[in-house]
Amino acid sequence: MPDWVIKIKKNGCGATFDPASLQSLQGDTITWANEDSEAHQPIRTDGLGPPLVNTPIAPGGSSDGYNVPDLPAGKTGMTIAYQCALHPNEKGSIEVLSAPPAFPNPATA
Repeated sequence: MPDWVIKIKKNGCGATFDPASLQSLQGDTITWANEDSEAHQPIRTDGLGPPLVNTPIAPGGSSDGYNVPDLPAGKTGMTIAYQCALHPNEKGSIEVLSAPPAFPNPATA
């Protein structure tokens, strides 16, 4: 089961990612669900890292889960910008945050 679902929704003459901007933790899983009548394929705009989705998502379909990468050593966050490979005007972003710190157990502290 994914941690996050980004919906691809019909919007006037095109489609949008909903939410267009998402905050996620490293290691989370994201799935794109296509609620539009056309195929869509989210791809990274920087060309780095593993692909978000390997093949276009058919209308009514969902992508395989995308595993949000771990942050490089020393970084506390990064942004993955993406767009639809088939409709480049459709854009979104994922802000990757480091995992929240573990809080000590008051009973043992």
